[in-house]
Amino acid sequence: MLRPPTLFGHEAAGRIIAVGAGVAGWSVGDRVVANNSAPCFNCFFCRRQEYSLCANLTFNNGTFAQYLKVPAAIVQHNLLPIPEDLPNAIAALTEPLACVLHGVARSSLQPGQRVVVLGDGAIGLMFVGVLAQQGAKVLYLAAMSPACRWANNWGQRKPLTTASSDVPAVVRELTEGMGADIVIEATGIPAVWSWRSPVPVQEQR
Repeated sequence: MLRPPTLFGHEAAGRIIAVGAGVAGWSVGDRVVANNSAPCFNCFFCRRQEYSLCANLTFNNGTFAQYLKVPAAIVQHNLLPIPEDLPNAIAALTEPLACVLHGVARSSLQPGQRVVVLGDGAIGLMFVGVLAQQGAKVLYLAAMSPACRWANNWGQRKPLTTASSDVPAVVRELTEGMGADIVIEATGIPAVWSWRSPVPVQEQR
C-alpha cells in the first residue's frame, strides 16, 4: 500500500491545535482519534460497501511525529471524539480494537467454544480479552513474551509457543482430542498458516 520513503505510524490520539479551511464540527482543543485511513466512496469496491478494498484509500501516516496534519477525507469520515475519561494512550487503540471486534463478529463465536489465538502482540492480546469477555474458552498461544502475563487475567488457559511445530498436537491434547472450534491467526508469520492437525486422515480415492 505504501512504499518507502514514507512517514510511519498510523494510530494516534491527541488534541486539535489548528483547524483547516472548510472544516466544520471540530474546534481547537478537541481531543480526537484520527483513524488510519478513509475510503473514497466512489470506486468499484466502495459502491459495493467493501470499503477496506477501496482503490483510492487516503492514508493517515506520520503519527510517530509530535504534530500530525490529518488528511481532509479522514477529518470528514474517520475522526472521532475522545470521551473525557478516556486516556489518549487507550484511545489510540481504537482502530486495532475495531479490527478485533470485527474479527470476533465474523467468527460466529458461541459461548463456551474453544478458541486458539496465535500471536501475543497487541492484536493477539486484544483478541484474548474480547473473546474471554464474550464467553470463549481461550487457549492463548504466545511466543512466551512478558506480555503473556496480561493474558492470564483475560481468560488465557495455557501459554504455548508459536515457534513450535507441535502446537496442533498440544491443542488436541488440551481439548481431549477435539481441537479448537476457532483459530485466530495474529502472528503474520506465513509458516504458521501451514500448521496441520497431527491426527492422521485416511485419504479417500
